[in-house]
Parts: sequence; structure tokens; C-alpha cells
Amino acid sequence: MARELLTTDQKVEAAMKIVASTNQSPENLYGEDVADAFRRSLDIAGVVELIQFTCPPIQSRFLATDTPELYIDTDPARSNFDIGGAGSRLQKKIIKALRDAQVDPKLQLVIGDDDEDQYLFPILGKPATFNDEVLVQRKDQFEVKLSPYLEEKFPSIPFELNRTSMLTALCEDIAEFDPEKALAAPTIQADLRIETAQLQAVFQAGGYYDGYPLPRNADLRQVAEAKFLTYGRQGYSIKFWYPNGVLIQNEFPLPTRSRMINLVNDQLGEPLPVIYPYSDRTGR
Repeated sequence: MARELLTTDQKVEAAMKIVASTNQSPENLYGEDVADAFRRSLDIAGVVELIQFTCPPIQSRFLATDTPELYIDTDPARSNFDIGGAGSRLQKKIIKALRDAQVDPKLQLVIGDDDEDQYLFPILGKPATFNDEVLVQRKDQFEVKLSPYLEEKFPSIPFELNRTSMLTALCEDIAEFDPEKALAAPTIQADLRIETAQLQAVFQAGGYYDGYPLPRNADLRQVAEAKFLTYGRQGYSIKFWYPNGVLIQNEFPLPTRSRMINLVNDQLGEPLPVIYPYSDRTGR
């Protein structure tokens, strides 16, 4: 017997039950507008539009060699999409659950392909032998390989790929945004201290950027501020291109990363809604 078709309100209710059952963040920051975003997306496109970032894997040891541009790994199996089984959890707990509830999902998967170009290299510089042309080629190779990898390993996840560099480049200027005011907010100042401490760790032996010279504390603070502004621009471009989308937060600490991604949007009064199906860096 065919199941009775659900109304939009019923689909939103079903989707919100799934969001609540998988929520791993007590703060649930930016969660209050999720239902409205789902409703708009269902009314316009017939799907709930989810957004998640993924990044090319890093092989930091190359930063201390004559071919530092090889630090970008092109193997999608080593990306953070499925770290600790995160992709499998997304497929089972969110995508399948939505479909079982007669709610069609769509994932906008955004590759963070220009982070170092925005907040690391401008402050700390590039290794002298850095080959930008090769780096661009490796980023392209990662994107080309990512689609068939996801289609094979996660066949039930309907996705589209994009890149932060493209989304932000094609986005309109943010003339009304005041970066100094945004960074001066007490909550953001506290987040900046957290991020600066985390940055100190990633340059240590075995860290994310092991192989890069250890920066001075003042430089780390600059990198942290530039990183916040970069994330803020990315969040603005996501809101611009996917106005009815909902972000799946997969970076940590959860509240800090959500405030970073909404740094611009908060000031403009149109934050990006966020859900939290991941409890920690393992993707559980």
C-alpha cells in the first residue's frame, strides 16, 4: 500500500525530529531558524538543502621540502568527509532517516580549497620554491577524484560539489560589514583566544602544519583573526548562494566554528542556520 503523501508542514516536523535526535551540541547555536529554512527549501525546490564543508587532506611534511606545493593531497579517501566514519553517519543517521520519513534531502558539499591562501600564506609567507601552478592542479585533481569516490562509497547521498574559492569570488562585495567591530565583540575575542591556542598546536611536531616554521605569538594572533574573517566571508557566500540551506557543522569546537562561519551574517542580521550531528572530531 502506498504511503500517504506528507504536507510541507509534516515534512518539516519529521525533519526536525531527525535533527533533534542527532543533535550533539547542548548550545544548539543558530538552530532556531532551521525549521524555517527547511520549509522554504521544501516549498521552492521540494528538498531540504544541507550544506557541509570538506577539505583536501594535508601532507604537512612537504612544506619543509623543495616541493612544498605537494602538501595538498589529492586522495579523497583521506579527506575529512569520512573521518572516523562521519560520512557513514551522515548517510545513515541523516540522509536515510530523512528519506525514510518521506523527506528528500540534497547535500551541497563545499570544498575548502583556499584557506591557506587567505589566512596563512599572506601572513607567514610561502616557502621560496612554492609552485602555485602545481598547487592549483592538485586542488583540481582532488575535486575530480572526489565525485566518483563519494558516488561509490556513499551512493545514497545526493550531492553537488562546489569550492569556497569559486563561491566567494562570484559573491557580491560585503560593503556594509565592519570587520573591526565584528572581531572586537567579547564573545569573538574569547573565541580568538581559543583559536590562537589551537593554532599553536597545529604547528608543533605531528600537527596539521608540522613542517612549517613555528610562528611568533603575534603572527599567530594575526592568522587567527584572518581565519575568522575568511570563515565569515565563506559563511556569507554560503548564505548568498544557498539562502534556504542549513549548515552541518563538522568542525570543532562547535560553537566557535559556528560563530566564525556567521561572523559576517550575524552583523548583517541573517545568520546561517546550523545543525550538529557530530559529537567530536571522530564524527561519532
